Formats: sequence, C-alpha cells, structure tokens
Amino acid sequence: MNKVRLLIYYFRRNNWIFDPRFYSSYDLEKIEKPIFLLGNQGDGITFFSRMLRRNKNIVSCSGNSDYWTGADEMQSVYEFVLPKSFRMTSALIRPDFKSSNVEEPRSWSYAMNDLVNNYINERVDYYEASKFLHVIAYCTKRFKQKNVSVRFLDKSQSYLLKAISIQKSMHWTNVYFLHITRDPYVTIYRAAIGKAGDLKRSKNLTFDEKLQIATEHWLNKANYILSIQKELKFYYRLKFEDIIANPEKELKKACNFLDLEFNLDMLPQEHHIIPFATKYISRWYPLNKSVNEYKIPPEIKRRIHDKIHTTSKLLGY
Repeated sequence: MNKVRLLIYYFRRNNWIFDPRFYSSYDLEKIEKPIFLLGNQGDGITFFSRMLRRNKNIVSCSGNSDYWTGADEMQSVYEFVLPKSFRMTSALIRPDFKSSNVEEPRSWSYAMNDLVNNYINERVDYYEASKFLHVIAYCTKRFKQKNVSVRFLDKSQSYLLKAISIQKSMHWTNVYFLHITRDPYVTIYRAAIGKAGDLKRSKNLTFDEKLQIATEHWLNKANYILSIQKELKFYYRLKFEDIIANPEKELKKACNFLDLEFNLDMLPQEHHIIPFATKYISRWYPLNKSVNEYKIPPEIKRRIHDKIHTTSKLLGY
C-alpha cells in the first residue's frame, strides 16, 4: 500500500507536465499576496505548511485545501521549467552548481561556503522572473476553488536566499515571508548524523566533514536572512519549539501576520483524514512534543557553539 501511495503522490506531483493549461498564457499581475515559508529542511516547515494549506484560501504547487499534504516546494516540483535562479535540481537532471563533496540532490549543502553565493539571488531578470511567476499564476488558476479568492503558498527552503528577488518580481502586491526557525544545535546535529539526505548519501564524507557542512549551511542562511530582513516589507519569524508547544497560539499569530482568516479546523485533530497520496503521514497527528530531545555529545555541541553562538543568539537561541 505504501508503494501505491507513493506512486499516486508522484503522479499528482508531476501531472502538470501533461496539463495543457500549463502551456497557456497568464496575467502575472493577477497574483495577489503570495506566501513563502522560509527555513531549513527539518525545521518543522512541512507541518506548519499543512496547517496553513487546510485553509480554503490557500493553494500550493500541487493542490488546494482538498489536498493539503501534497508537494509544496516549487523549486523541485517545477525544476524542469524554472530557471537556475529559482530551482533546485534533483537526481533527474544535471546539477547547476557542482561540488565534489556532496551527493545531489541538495538539502543541507547548497548554502555551504563553497556554494552559497551561487544560490543567492537579489536581482530581477525579466525572462527568469516571468518563468517563475508563470508557475505561480498557473497553480493559482488551476487549483482555485469556485467562488473562493486564493493565495499561493510555497515552502522551497532555498528561497530564503532569493527573498529579495522574489519581492522585487511582484512589485504590484504584498509578498509575505514567514520564517520558521528551530534550535540550531539540534537541527545541525540531526542533519550531520543522517537526517539530511544529501549528507547521508555522501558516504565519502566523515562525520566531522558533514558537521562542518551542516554548520556552514545553517550559519550562512541565518546570517543572510538577518542581513536582509529589514528590506522585506512583510517578514515575520516563529520558533518551531513554540509551534509544537502551542500550535493554536502560533498559528493565530501567523494568520494575523498573513492577513489570513484563522479557523480551528486548520489545527491537527484526530478525526482528520490524511489524503491518500501523502508522504510523511506521521507529520500531523498526534504532535510529537519530544521531537527536539536529541542527546548531543557535549564536545559536538561545543564545536557547534563556537561557530554559531553569536548568530544563534540573534535568533533567540
């Protein structure tokens, strides 16, 4: 049954390729108030995205509130049609920026010191922006329910490094950036021990090398968002730890910031039926409140602390 579920998941993820509507033209300036969730893989963004996507006014790159567990990273779902500046290549096509250290596809290495500048994008190229916006306009049109105004939501983690260009590309509307953070000591350590797919696949790397790459990745992204946050007109930050402790309170904060109507059914509840074509079924109900209880060896924690403590304090850790 799991294989059937995954097969249907990937069909729903990629069936846009066969949809004639994708190849139509769209009025890009009809895109209104899109939402981008920022952070790192493993920071709880999938869980928070699902809560928001249960709202009937939200659509993603794979569906609406009827399919609130589908793929929600356009950087990967639409990699074949997005330009370099807005995509994250998978194992299916040749990587845009090579590194001899880490196996593709990337999840916890694109912001390492040797690569991060390739992924930062602050300019607006008309051709590249139009291809990026075409995807959003298509998804908004395709998944809009009758008589419901909709807003596009995405959680491509690399878009934290592209927030400036994303905001510039939609100058006619408000672009909302909701940044979700997680205890960096936990998130760096768990990436290094194998929770990050790219580091897990990189059998040639020692643990120390993986820890270094994960630390660089976290630190470069954190320092970057801190350096540009005042340039983003609508930017707000939540902690994963606070979300797990009190999801209703934090979801209300997010909805208030996003100018989105809150309803209790957006919160995880036992009676909710998970859509069949779903990966990571466990990321809903019940909440795992002990998810951050990693036993990090003191020496490893000290090494991480020596490199990130100045930045981590600015994010409240």
